[in-house]
Amino acid sequence: MIHTHTHTLLALLQYSPASLDIIDKADASLDMSHIQSIGLFVRKSCRNTQFIIVSLKDGMFSNVNVEVMSWYNNISHKQFCCVFDELDSNTLQTRWNAFEQAEREMGWQPQNKQESIAFLAHFAHETDANPDKQYYGRGWLQLSYPANYRAAGDALGIGLWNNSDVVATNEVIACKTAIWFWKENKMANLVANGEFDETTRKLNPLEFESRGGPLLQSRKQRYRDVEKCFCRN
Repeated sequence: MIHTHTHTLLALLQYSPASLDIIDKADASLDMSHIQSIGLFVRKSCRNTQFIIVSLKDGMFSNVNVEVMSWYNNISHKQFCCVFDELDSNTLQTRWNAFEQAEREMGWQPQNKQESIAFLAHFAHETDANPDKQYYGRGWLQLSYPANYRAAGDALGIGLWNNSDVVATNEVIACKTAIWFWKENKMANLVANGEFDETTRKLNPLEFESRGGPLLQSRKQRYRDVEKCFCRN
């Protein structure tokens, strides 16, 4: 919330709170359309940043109030469509609706753009999996192994142990298991440290061990493709 008794500083938070790259400055009359236009610039810059509002009082940084703009962290419909542009419109909309519902019901959203890109890159790569291959699993991140089904089912309050196929047939549950796995394995921390390969190891150890194998290279290419969607949209 922007208060009338403060001045506001719009900034890019790069890598650490101590490093602020100021891109605009305005008084308390600044409106949301202005904020969103700057946010659009931030997204198109394709920098590893977060968009924030810092409230200043009397020009001092005492009692600084930092408010991360949630709309910036969220994955937009346009970005989602760009990532999955090979899908037909009905399938795409079904997946988008499932993603929104699962994200809302689980109270989860990516912490920043890099986590959004990594999550969607893995999702896009895993759902390209061939059911005839040994790496085939179920759900958006190809949930495998009985222990994972039991743990995910217990966490979500769903009987996945005896009904594992529901992960393949229900898009909302498929997404929820993906978010559960992502959180359970602290993937956000790995992404924040620039360890995309390590997130791959968590998801698919065999693929990770292949190092230069075609599947691993395909996953990395997916990451680059998804990154372009976030730079353009």
